[in-house]
Amino acid sequence: MPVALLGFLLLVGFAAPLSAQRIQFDPDWCWTCKDSRQHFAAGASLDLAAHVLLPKTHAWQRVLLITAAAAAYELGQEEGAQAGGKVGTGYGFGTKDLVVGVSGAVCSEIVWAMLRK
Repeated sequence: MPVALLGFLLLVGFAAPLSAQRIQFDPDWCWTCKDSRQHFAAGASLDLAAHVLLPKTHAWQRVLLITAAAAAYELGQEEGAQAGGKVGTGYGFGTKDLVVGVSGAVCSEIVWAMLRK
């Protein structure tokens, strides 16, 4: 229950500031393209690195760390797109890219757990 309450408070607390932002979203939804495979591999690789660098963390902590890193990367791409005035596929905050990167981390966690048994 406390986690759900914390999530609710974060959504409510950030709703007004976020509504003032004009985030440019990447219209790319190709799940099998090269950039999707790269985001998946990056998420899996970062998760494996987190296993080595942070051996005492739990799986959810590592996936949360990868999610934060992927979101920061996508926000950087969005900032670059706005600064350069670029619009279109490959520019802006990529929701699909974020999902694919986190999926790579989750798959890496599953494989790691299977190998440890």
